[in-house]
Amino acid sequence: MPSTETGPRHERRPTCRRRTLGGALLATLLGMSLPSAAAPLPPAGPVNLCGTIVSAKWQAAQTARGIPGMSGTAGHDRTFPAQFTILLEAVSGADAATARNINLAFGLSDKDAHETPAGPRRVRLGLNHDDPNFLDGAGSLCIDGYSVRGDEGGTWTEHKSVAVKRR
Repeated sequence: MPSTETGPRHERRPTCRRRTLGGALLATLLGMSLPSAAAPLPPAGPVNLCGTIVSAKWQAAQTARGIPGMSGTAGHDRTFPAQFTILLEAVSGADAATARNINLAFGLSDKDAHETPAGPRRVRLGLNHDDPNFLDGAGSLCIDGYSVRGDEGGTWTEHKSVAVKRR
């Protein structure tokens, strides 16, 4: 005579559901207690940076619409100015923590920054500029008063002056 598993199967289902709900609750609580990428970026600067240009890519100004219900600047319409994203090496003028925070703001990993115990040997930064040809032929640059701030809505940079040395 075949056995039926109706009774045990029904008894196991609530147990599985409790585990699933318990796991979901645990994951939610852990997620709320861990740092989030949407939090404000650690501020960097102002600092006077100099370095050799490895690469420079220009991007035209952009606008981004706010996302209803989002916190910080992501909840508001915003404009990002035209900007170069520059990778510098042989960087001077920034301590290790400041250089790391600048790299964090522009998504440069420790590996790509050639991280050493003394700090990164490379720094990726943003430099607002309307002229896409501004860095043509540039070999190195120095930026005075450079600072970075931002949150889940974007990254903003400021500087006092820029000196470019041509090749």
